[in-house]
Amino acid sequence: MSDDIKAVLAMDEHNLPTGEVIPITEVPWMNFSGEHQGKSIGMRMEHLGSTHGYDHPYVIHTKYQPDTASLPLRHVAEIYCPETGIELDFSTTDPTFQFYTGGWIANTLKAKKDQGYVDIGPSSGFCLEASRNPDAPNKPDWRSSVLVSRDHPYTAKTVYAFHARLD
Repeated sequence: MSDDIKAVLAMDEHNLPTGEVIPITEVPWMNFSGEHQGKSIGMRMEHLGSTHGYDHPYVIHTKYQPDTASLPLRHVAEIYCPETGIELDFSTTDPTFQFYTGGWIANTLKAKKDQGYVDIGPSSGFCLEASRNPDAPNKPDWRSSVLVSRDHPYTAKTVYAFHARLD
């Protein structure tokens, strides 16, 4: 994850944001950049409690407006798989993104035939979902990001760019 990530949102026991914004420097198990880059998710699980892995909103910026498409595209994360050489670059103009590692996926799923029918279960994948702060309509400080009108449409830009490294 990039240095553009400023904070994470504190979550309650139902995994809904409380409204508290925690600087990323105060939650090292949520930080994947700098000295924390490359540390496995499994080594961080003890800090994640009831979410069974990552299911957390990360804050990129606090320009809470319905139209973020006019804001600069921010590079948020670069994910690389050395076994396949596949790299994902994730960028968005949205103020937040959700990082989810599939902790609630059942152990009963199988991959498709061309994927060898391998088992798919908890932590067998991840999701990076650009968004406004979850529960924004119910939080006065965030509400302006989701209040739309004819003159203030809801827009954003998100880019998922995949490439192959040939090193």
